[in-house]
Amino acid sequence: MDLDELKHQALRIHSLYDRQNQRERGRTWTRTDFMLGFMGDVGDLTKLVMAEEGTRDMPGGRAALEHELADCLWSVIILAPPLRRGP
Repeated sequence: MDLDELKHQALRIHSLYDRQNQRERGRTWTRTDFMLGFMGDVGDLTKLVMAEEGTRDMPGGRAALEHELADCLWSVIILAPPLRRGP
């Protein structure tokens, strides 16, 4: 998967979350909401990396670490401003 495909997939998932949040909560997440979620994911990722290094006990192992890395990558993609190509 190249970067354009990854971005397209991330934006598709973002749209699905918007629909689910609108249906269940009557509103979609703002950029601030996504940023706060990202910060929580970074905290979880930190704990999982520490567990991987043996400095902390944390359930989930390698699968949880991979999942959290994917969550963080997704957040970075959707929070990033659109890339402009060319001059």
